[in-house]
Amino acid sequence: MDPRTWALVRLMLNENKYSRKVIAKTCSVSVGSVVNISRQPVRRSKAEMLTRPRGGRPRALSERSRRLLLRQLRVVRQKKCRFSIRQVRLAAGLTKACSLATCYREVSREGYSWENCRRKGVLTKEDRKIRLKWCREHLDTPATHWTDGIAFYFDGVGFQHKLHPFAAHCTPPSRTWMKKDEKLLITRKASHEGSKGRSLHFFVGVSHKAGVVICKKYEKMSAKLFAKFVRENFPQAFLLSRKTHVFLQDNDPCQTSRAGKRAIKAINAEQFFIPARSPDINPIENLFHLVKQKLAEDALENEIFYESVEEFEKRVISAIHELAALHMDRTIESMTKRILEIFKNGGARCSY
Repeated sequence: MDPRTWALVRLMLNENKYSRKVIAKTCSVSVGSVVNISRQPVRRSKAEMLTRPRGGRPRALSERSRRLLLRQLRVVRQKKCRFSIRQVRLAAGLTKACSLATCYREVSREGYSWENCRRKGVLTKEDRKIRLKWCREHLDTPATHWTDGIAFYFDGVGFQHKLHPFAAHCTPPSRTWMKKDEKLLITRKASHEGSKGRSLHFFVGVSHKAGVVICKKYEKMSAKLFAKFVRENFPQAFLLSRKTHVFLQDNDPCQTSRAGKRAIKAINAEQFFIPARSPDINPIENLFHLVKQKLAEDALENEIFYESVEEFEKRVISAIHELAALHMDRTIESMTKRILEIFKNGGARCSY
């Protein structure tokens, strides 16, 4: 039976004006089919289920208390990434009003779930369109462009120093309560509460066959400071790469500022941009991932229970140079395959 006939039979049954024989004759179906449809439960929409009168015992939380609980969840989440529903209930002053199970149920009903915090935000439809357009434009780009046409791949990265590396790397990754549509807004990037250390920031540039051409630590970054960094470090980096004066970077505001562009133009260099939220198109992101993995593995294997900032900085620089020499040439050579895979996936992230 097609859906339209089924809907017409159900409509005539709900009106309670027609007999089963009349319905069967009108819809050109058998009486048995009408009987079967009448016995099927009515599927209610989610809106009808929420608005219909609720039977059973009254809710443990009033509407006002429910709004207070959800508001406190957002307030606590702004202060720290890692928290529990017990802390939210305590902040809302509902410890005596309801149980933890009730709080979990109300939070889940609102659409929140206990999710891993992402390092990078999820891609929106607009992001996918931009990535797809970019990949379509570079499908026919020869492989030599990525190895010889770009002097170096450039980006900034931060490493969190931990006073107790062994204990810190034994803990699971950050998770928090969030809705599905909030994953783009809520990440654990730059969220390091409880680590008792400080962040070390580096600008790193990696070239094919030349290895690391830039590895400089910086404290704070602005448009003027980036322009100064370009004038002091980029000429030497281009000499070490022995290639063109083109470098690849993402769309960081400091790097795309007027001061930064003037400094790049002053040294006769050229920027090669990639779409936003596209770490899979910048091979240097693979290096950063490998370095952070190695730092964690070394802390566990060598049982580093305490480490100063200076010791951690030396370990980071050593890992960057070591892993770049081992992996970056093959990673850069995979650019053509990355672009093709993203194009086939309709702009979605690739497996690299």
